[in-house]
Amino acid sequence: PNPANGSTNLRLNLESPQMVRMQIVDILGRPVAVRDYGMQSGDQIYPIETATWASGIYHVVVYVGTSTVSRSLVVRER
Repeated sequence: PNPANGSTNLRLNLESPQMVRMQIVDILGRPVAVRDYGMQSGDQIYPIETATWASGIYHVVVYVGTSTVSRSLVVRER
């Protein structure tokens, strides 16, 4: 869900094995979380725990193989 309130999930459907890395940065571009998941394939769900983060807008950047996707994530206090 967006906005997130404590936690959310990122879901990927990978047709072939790919290296997966996720980086989350705040609105100023400072890293909040970095996760290297290694080689992944199939349906995957990656939890994002936001309970300790300040309210605001974050950017989730997902690197899958040679592709990059970025989405905004709104976090609001619980």
